[in-house]
Amino acid sequence: AARCPLNGTCDCCTCRCCGLFILICWVILGGYNAIASLSLDSDLTTYPACIDYDSSITGECCQIKLAGTDYYIDGSCDDFKTALEIGAANGILEAIAGIVGIIGMSMYIAWLLLIPA
Repeated sequence: AARCPLNGTCDCCTCRCCGLFILICWVILGGYNAIASLSLDSDLTTYPACIDYDSSITGECCQIKLAGTDYYIDGSCDDFKTALEIGAANGILEAIAGIVGIIGMSMYIAWLLLIPA
């Protein structure tokens, strides 16, 4: 039986084991990314002139309150919310791809167990 090239770097497991671990990480991190991105857009305030709040930003800015601290981002809150929603959609798609991969890898392992060599 040919050895998997990944076994040189992770001798503790097979390629299927490492593949499942990577797919599980996709699910966990994708779900976390989606939740974190969607939870940030709750307390946003747009200011047309941000010079009064942050002298390094000229023009419109968006204020974000996190844990009692105010942060200012150059640009409107609508643009920031759009970026957050795109990041959340990316995280959801990453989690879905991980779930589909886990199902596919499980079916592949089941076929290997059912078909004698």
